[in-house]
Amino acid sequence: MPANPLTDPNENQPPQSEPGHPRRLVLLALGGAAMASLIGQRLVKWQVTESAGLAANASLQQRSEELLTARRGEIASSDGAAMALSQPVHKVIAAPDVMAAFDAGSIADRLSTILGGDPDPIMLKVGDPSRRYAVIADAVEPDRSEIIRQGIEGGELPGVALEPVSRRVYPNGPLASHVVGFVNGAGVGQAGVEAFYDEELTGKPGFLIRDQDPLGRNIPVGRYDPLPPQAGANLTLTIDRRVQHMAEQELEGALAAFGAHGGTILITDPRNGDILAMANRPTFNPAKLHEYAFIGPNFLNPAVSLIFDPGSTFKIMTMAAGLDAGVISPRSTHNLPNNYEYWGVEFRNWDDRTYPNQTMTGVLAKSTNTGAIYVADRLGADKFYAYVRAFGFGKNTGVDLAGEVPGILKTRGHSEWYPSDLAANSFGQSISVTPLQMAAAFGAIANGGMLVKPRVVKSHIYPSGETAQNEPETVAQVVRPDTAKTIIEMMYDAEHTISTNLALSKKYSTVGKTGTAEIPVSGGILPEQTIASYIGFGPIPAPRVLILVKVDRPSSGTWGSAVASPVFRSLVDRVFSHLRIRPESGS
Repeated sequence: MPANPLTDPNENQPPQSEPGHPRRLVLLALGGAAMASLIGQRLVKWQVTESAGLAANASLQQRSEELLTARRGEIASSDGAAMALSQPVHKVIAAPDVMAAFDAGSIADRLSTILGGDPDPIMLKVGDPSRRYAVIADAVEPDRSEIIRQGIEGGELPGVALEPVSRRVYPNGPLASHVVGFVNGAGVGQAGVEAFYDEELTGKPGFLIRDQDPLGRNIPVGRYDPLPPQAGANLTLTIDRRVQHMAEQELEGALAAFGAHGGTILITDPRNGDILAMANRPTFNPAKLHEYAFIGPNFLNPAVSLIFDPGSTFKIMTMAAGLDAGVISPRSTHNLPNNYEYWGVEFRNWDDRTYPNQTMTGVLAKSTNTGAIYVADRLGADKFYAYVRAFGFGKNTGVDLAGEVPGILKTRGHSEWYPSDLAANSFGQSISVTPLQMAAAFGAIANGGMLVKPRVVKSHIYPSGETAQNEPETVAQVVRPDTAKTIIEMMYDAEHTISTNLALSKKYSTVGKTGTAEIPVSGGILPEQTIASYIGFGPIPAPRVLILVKVDRPSSGTWGSAVASPVFRSLVDRVFSHLRIRPESGS
């Protein structure tokens, strides 16, 4: 039976709450207060005490700092034609950590479509999200880089950026490659003019600070603060492209005709040291460096970096020294026999003949070793080597090319010098020189006894428009002007007493000297191997052009008179005509 509400004692009592309810309310209230306090502390910390630092960090995350590469200066021939120039291209870079937030695979596919090739190599570079930087391509042509730029700006290539760089271009390929040189992948000069003038060609880099969004795009109202780079200087060479082409063509022909291993042709203006042509074989093509497995011997410049024994061409230096010192005259005679022993070493003439009462002009005509020994002995070691050094041997010429070596000259007092070396040196053996040293020394004879420093750069043109000239530089008055005049007369007489002289042009008057040198190796000489050479200049009596022809190890016609002389004659006719030197009357 239900309770009677009138009689139930609990009916009018207030309802009882569940146990623990007030405690939870208290805890919730306390927790809310603590959370509000913590949030308040954070807000105060972020907005007041650390606001400057946080703003700086945000700015840094948005900021991009880039090094702006300066345009490398051009190298031009004497007629203004480009021999080396920089072509603007772009490097494609990516931020794998940014790309990880998007579809890296589709971005790699898109890039491979633009650049051409497989997307897999790109994915290998961008697939690791822990990386912040990856180079996708080093040098992209302008048309492709423009497509990538549009993709970046359109949001299709998040995390991808373009960096302006330049690629070195050599329009003339291998022509004068040892003079021009080349740059490495970082754009640093490694040989020739590119290396010697690297700092001047490089210029000064600039700097760009800009604000960008997470996709690498510029923020329109953000910071954009460029410090423009300063372009490098443009250089004008003394090299005449037409003359250079002639030299390389003639050298190629000589190597093919005589089965030679290599060679060098130098063509200079003895009046100011200008190098009009410098041809070497073997050679290389700086426009196709990517095709070479490694930088091999063909990259060395034989004209300044390799040495050889000059042979009989050196007799001109010996004779000039004797004349200048007054120990001989053109009509002085000697009677040394073909088999001549000097300080325990036997020396012989190339033709095994003795020439009684031979004049000094006859020494040059017959190229007798014993005649040169006679002159050097009259001079004595001290005077002889003083003249040899004055002609520039045993030290660098100072030419503005990288890699020059001083040669090897041992004089009295050197631990490996012997008295018999004086005799050997007098006719160009046991002394090692560079082709450029020989050209410079002969140039002193052609230039009235004045030695001039060789040069390959004529002028510097700076971005400001200012032009600086490389003025000709006199090194020394090696012999008196009258001595130089006398030795030229002797050379002329000697050349015209040779019945079949293949060096003489029918159009122009020149003088010169042949050389046939043995090739020293450890323990002796290379059997049946020689270096054939001829050095001469003209027109006489006012020389404007000097030509050195050196052919290495010809397999046939090993003498300088047979191998090098006809090359000299052909170059005289071609080069003199190009330079508008008038032929002799009646020719």
